[in-house]
Amino acid sequence: MKILYSKTLDGICIRRCFGLDGTVQIPDSLAGEPVTRLAAYLFSGSMARALRDRGGFEEPLFLWDSEESPDFPGVSRPVSREEADTERCDGLPAVCGAALRELCLPNGLKAVGAYAFYGCEDLKKLGCASATTDWGAGAFTGCTGLKRLSVRLLPGRKSCLKEILSELRQALRVDLNDPAGEPTARLVFPEFYEDAVENTPARIIMREVHGCGHMYRYCFDGGEFDFWEYDRLFPYVRAQEPEEFVSKLALCRLCFPAGLRPEAEEEYRAYIREHPAAAARAAMAEQDAAMTARLAKEARERGQLLAMIGEAEQAGNAAALALFMDRLHRRFKNEGAAGRRFEL
Repeated sequence: MKILYSKTLDGICIRRCFGLDGTVQIPDSLAGEPVTRLAAYLFSGSMARALRDRGGFEEPLFLWDSEESPDFPGVSRPVSREEADTERCDGLPAVCGAALRELCLPNGLKAVGAYAFYGCEDLKKLGCASATTDWGAGAFTGCTGLKRLSVRLLPGRKSCLKEILSELRQALRVDLNDPAGEPTARLVFPEFYEDAVENTPARIIMREVHGCGHMYRYCFDGGEFDFWEYDRLFPYVRAQEPEEFVSKLALCRLCFPAGLRPEAEEEYRAYIREHPAAAARAAMAEQDAAMTARLAKEARERGQLLAMIGEAEQAGNAAALALFMDRLHRRFKNEGAAGRRFEL
């Protein structure tokens, strides 16, 4: 991978990334200086047009190459303004637009430029640190494919989660991790969308909000996430979202119970027992063995486990099927579970 960058008063500003892999991890530092900023339109396919309007790149520029040296952190060299290109560098295409699929941002990043991810419709996963609090206007415009967000929580620093969620209206899975990258909480946010409806006699435009996702975006006390407020909204998501989605939300809270109160825990547990088939589909879709094992332990009735077994059998998921059948045998071994064959 090659990175075009410039130096600022507080560190490095990334101008453009080049490579053949759609998974990009921007290093914490380049040339011995911390990476603190991402330029406007960095990963957008519209950068060339935006630069023409502003008169092109600013000098001086440098190019970091991770492959010129076998030892990280690579090699940097100066680049002239004429040599700098937004589309290709040394035979490598720019990682932009639909080419970007996964992105991990550095811990010391402070600011993201306007429209940095404009049009990155195939961006599926984004990882960042909570210290990145300055997000430019429209940074996530067109990022309709973003499904997973991972935020590394740095002690004593304000979290950027509220700012990011306000930009994204689609359904999201959000992992809150400690500085070492270990998950402390896993949250699921429903989608929502808005309609502009004309009230013709009054000659006004009224805004209608559909879906409960907008309420989940307000679960903050100042800049800190409010787990109690998040759990309090569960009746709304139960009424408006499909069973599999609701089961996923409940399982994520049970498996990562940060800030989970006993009354909310019991409500989540009751739901997955009432919807064992949907919960099994949700657990298998997450491809998380611990989540599948937790679901198996939650079963209290033989019919619940049989429903889970049926879903695992239909999905051809041998690992989940083994967990559910083992739970069935251990809990109901004296009730004559024989008489039915399960085949993959």
